[in-house]
Amino acid sequence: MILRSSLKKIKQIRNNIKTSLYTKLGTPVIVYQMGKVGSTSLEKSLNVYKIKPVFHVHRMNLENISKVHQEYLDKNLTPLDESLSARLYKDIVKKHRKAKFISLVREPISRNISAFFQNLDRFIGTSCEEADFVTEELVHIFIREYKHSVPLTWFDIEMKQVLDIDVYEYPFPKEKGYLSIKKGNFELLILKLEIDDSVMEKVIRKFLDIEDFNLIRSNSAKDKIYFRTYHDFLQTIKLPKAYIEILCNSKYTRHFYSEKEIKSIESKWYKRIPEVKLPMAVYQDLLRHR
Repeated sequence: MILRSSLKKIKQIRNNIKTSLYTKLGTPVIVYQMGKVGSTSLEKSLNVYKIKPVFHVHRMNLENISKVHQEYLDKNLTPLDESLSARLYKDIVKKHRKAKFISLVREPISRNISAFFQNLDRFIGTSCEEADFVTEELVHIFIREYKHSVPLTWFDIEMKQVLDIDVYEYPFPKEKGYLSIKKGNFELLILKLEIDDSVMEKVIRKFLDIEDFNLIRSNSAKDKIYFRTYHDFLQTIKLPKAYIEILCNSKYTRHFYSEKEIKSIESKWYKRIPEVKLPMAVYQDLLRHR
């Protein structure tokens, strides 16, 4: 316990030094978005091409960070170290220093399933390699215990409250799949994960005013120890119709995706509708946040 506390303090000191030094080197680039939308690949690609300073965080809303911290403690889990997130908020955002933010979005159903597997140990109480669950059991846990409203609320809880940018006030060019917004000293680039890598690379080059940048894919499910379980899960899972309808008709999905894209998402999942209904608690939570 003492060793863990010491390591945490060392990491916090390192993050403080990093933010102090990097913000003096130039305009910081902050990859700021919900989890499992391709942000790790983007961050690593930027680092490979020595684009500095670069940071990667999922939260900067201090209240939200505290809330998530408590949720971990309530489940007897070790909270995430989000000292870098808090530092960036205090040193850059709160002081309205010049910064560039990149945020990605992804079709919400696939995103939720991917995030569930990324954090599987939180839900099953053991590491994935030691788990002994059949796919049907994992589907049951996913439906009942995962926080499905994350993609529906992230921009309101984080982006709007932290950067004072309400992305829903800016029409999103769904066919192009990207949008640049400037507000004060903040520049924000929103990218749809589903666009071609070549388009994404070109847009990022322009946004960061650089000539040399190529996207290097990483953190893929194919590289994870749980890939076989994940693959079987995707082949087996049947989602309640209400779940698909609420997510596909949410403010989030309709803002970033065209009618054609939404119909494609729906048809992908409608092919496998189970007889069981969505649990009432999950249904009400999704309705409240759509």
